[in-house]
Amino acid sequence: MTMHKFHPLSMPFPFGGGWLEIGERHYKTLRRSNWLSGVVIEWLGLMLQYELGRCDTSWLYTSTYFWQFADRPCGKSTNPYSYGKNVLDYNHVVVPINKDGHWSLAVIENIKSPGEKVPYCCTIWHADSYGLHTDIDLPLRTYLRSQVLRESSWILETDADTWAASIPCRTIQVPLQQNENDCGVFVMRVMHTLVEERFQCLQSCDLVGSPRMWRRQYRRDLAEWSFHFNTHAQI
Repeated sequence: MTMHKFHPLSMPFPFGGGWLEIGERHYKTLRRSNWLSGVVIEWLGLMLQYELGRCDTSWLYTSTYFWQFADRPCGKSTNPYSYGKNVLDYNHVVVPINKDGHWSLAVIENIKSPGEKVPYCCTIWHADSYGLHTDIDLPLRTYLRSQVLRESSWILETDADTWAASIPCRTIQVPLQQNENDCGVFVMRVMHTLVEERFQCLQSCDLVGSPRMWRRQYRRDLAEWSFHFNTHAQI
């Protein structure tokens, strides 16, 4: 099998338009034990949505910027980093979280009755390979509350408060990282595994391999993707 060299690329960025620029400096963060660039995590999420999301439209990848919007609301009714789509419409919503120099991953799970706009059961699942993010649930509950009020004008604010407060935050069991710089590649591997397993392993995510192997795999995958993407773009 031919190993392709990485080529810088620009991918259409579905969050508010524009382009995702992936350069050599981003690619190099996949080497050894470097702290991973969020651009690389963004690439994997978009790739999974493009390649696997076409066959399974029940889940949504959100941008690495989604958390920043949820954690610090800017007065807009729709998060621009969720494709402009309503997160309540999907069974599973993948949210990469970058906080205090550390990456973790949240998954919002919605269970709805047919024809209903508001899930009767909503759960926040959280994978943290270093155990540093202990308070990510409140901003997500607040954001989900705002979406319920936006989608269902007949719901009282007090009812929305009760609904949001009842959302549990549960742990996705993952191995602990062995150094301070592998949190990003853990997020990539957990996200990749959850999507491939159709979110059937939320309680415990079995990560086959090691961070070193994952970094090597994603270097190869990103180089391959960049080769084919640039080749087709030139046709």
